[in-house]
Amino acid sequence: MILIVFLKKLNMINNSQKNINNYYIKKQVMMNNDEKAKIYDNLIYHYQKLQEEIRHIKAKNFEVSEKDQLTINELENKMRYVYNQAQRLF
Repeated sequence: MILIVFLKKLNMINNSQKNINNYYIKKQVMMNNDEKAKIYDNLIYHYQKLQEEIRHIKAKNFEVSEKDQLTINELENKMRYVYNQAQRLF
């Protein structure tokens, strides 16, 4: 359930990101290591999926357009967010 909430919120990263982080951190305190490991695996999967999207965009064209660069920047921001959440689990 926590992972579902997290992934839904990940798609809506905006000014309320601090509230999302606080909610997520408060919920994770009650988890045992097995639950954290499952969430960590899913976070890493999501991180790799974002990496693959970036690779796909860069592979389409030799030179990246401004629109593609904005998309890449947004995906990289999401990757940083996922990375930070994974680091906070343990």
